[in-house]
Amino acid sequence: MRCPTCGTSHPPTYEQCVSCGDSLFVEDPIDLESDQEARSPQGERASAQKKHRLDVSNRQVDLEYSSIPEPSSKRRSKSLRFDLKSNVPSRYGIAVAATILLVTAGATFFFLTRQPEQNALLAEGLKQIQLGQYAFAVETLTRAQAQDKKDPKILLALAKAYVGSDQIEKAWDAISQAQQLGKGVTEDPDLASQLANYYKQRGQWEKAINLLRPLAQKNVAGKRAELADLAAIWGDNELREGHADKALLLWEEVKSLNEGSRYTEADARLATIYKKLSDSYAGQNKDKEALSYLSKLNAIADNPRNYEMASDLYARSGQLELAIDQLRKASNLQGADENIKRKLAALLTRRGKELMDNGDNDTGYAYLQQAKSMDPSHALPSITLKSVKIDQSGPRIAGQVYNPTQDAINALTMRVDLVDTRSGNRVLWTREQKVIDEYVAALGAKDSRNVEFNAGIPVKGDGSFAFQVFFDGKLYNTYPIGKKAKGTVGDEPAKAKSGDGADTAKEQKTDDSLYGDTTGNTAPVPGNNTTTSSPSSTSTGASPAQTEDKKAPSPEEKTLQDLNF
Repeated sequence: MRCPTCGTSHPPTYEQCVSCGDSLFVEDPIDLESDQEARSPQGERASAQKKHRLDVSNRQVDLEYSSIPEPSSKRRSKSLRFDLKSNVPSRYGIAVAATILLVTAGATFFFLTRQPEQNALLAEGLKQIQLGQYAFAVETLTRAQAQDKKDPKILLALAKAYVGSDQIEKAWDAISQAQQLGKGVTEDPDLASQLANYYKQRGQWEKAINLLRPLAQKNVAGKRAELADLAAIWGDNELREGHADKALLLWEEVKSLNEGSRYTEADARLATIYKKLSDSYAGQNKDKEALSYLSKLNAIADNPRNYEMASDLYARSGQLELAIDQLRKASNLQGADENIKRKLAALLTRRGKELMDNGDNDTGYAYLQQAKSMDPSHALPSITLKSVKIDQSGPRIAGQVYNPTQDAINALTMRVDLVDTRSGNRVLWTREQKVIDEYVAALGAKDSRNVEFNAGIPVKGDGSFAFQVFFDGKLYNTYPIGKKAKGTVGDEPAKAKSGDGADTAKEQKTDDSLYGDTTGNTAPVPGNNTTTSSPSSTSTGASPAQTEDKKAPSPEEKTLQDLNF
């Protein structure tokens, strides 16, 4: 405080000026009664408690906040309470300090949690994309990308805006930058779907499929169904354009995904595709591939026509057991017609003769008996051949005449023709001899006799030449010389020739059916005296569609109708 006389500054504990010696405290002239009481001996102590200290500006400080010094204390400051210079109580200072602290903390929290400007722009751009305002979104997100060029989220959002505004090159440029930062298009399923839809609308199916397939493989929600629907649409387009192989891959993917709005159509579409492919490969003589697709087709839905076609293919390649098995399955299905039973009987007859030619008499004759039970028009032959051998050198045919019946055979004439199957079974050489007559002992039941014929005309062993064996003027069987090359056209029925003891064509057909021969009744095989027909044709030359035109359409036919084929 300052001395009121000389103005010298002193600490608050001083009572007298060190310069002029005047007292730094003055008595309060207001309260006279209290002053008189203070002068009395009893009131000295009370008077000391009521003194007021005044500073240079005569501001009063209540002595009630100061303590009374002990008589024994030498230092008066020891008993004084600290007071602010501004004469403001300490509790008010604490309140002010607390207020300042709270304001500072609030400001710090506000600035620390404040959203960066690029995040606000990103949120605004995404909102504009949802509203379809792609041009505004491009502008907003470009500003956001300028704020932070290393944020892949901004780049992917910018790609969405570019796609919406048909700026696909810029979209892929943004995606490329995001990939370099560790975030590709697969990280944003919505962007992948948007791009896929863009390419789908422009017929760029493969790009659309390739965008969705990685997401479907990661089981991203909804992407498997989206991929299946897209593959189904593309598969139908490929099927309409005749690209069955590509349509097959797409519809098989639809079925494997097991999701999508068109999953239930997968079997019908695949049945159509399998049928088209099997027909195509069969026409190209690619029997293995055709049979593979027929097997898949039969696994989807049993159809007698499909089994019949498979039987024809097996028979064409000489696999008679498999061919018979396919026709057995076809005959057990609802809708099988009598033609299938006749074809089965013919195959059983062929297989029986084949087994007997190889020496298996009992099994072979059992097949012939089955053929008769399937079709009564097939009569059991009274004479057969067994252990037949064909030798190209010569050429030569040898074997044993066998009596499968219980009755003895007293007369038998055998004729062998060497024919060229490429020119309608033109006869190149023929020979007839009596195997049993009045000079030769009868052939007993289950007995056999060796026979041999040597033509002496050089021929190729490629299956284009064959021996035709006749018993009593009736064709028994045809034996090709060598193996016919795959895809070679089959033989025509033998033509009748006058003057050589041959029957007419009509009589020959009757005799063939009597002996259970397959001429004109089965699918062509190498060396048989029939004309090759398509695998899907029946023995009478009518197509399956013609024989079943009054029946309900199959799944593949319905699919073709739906696709406007």
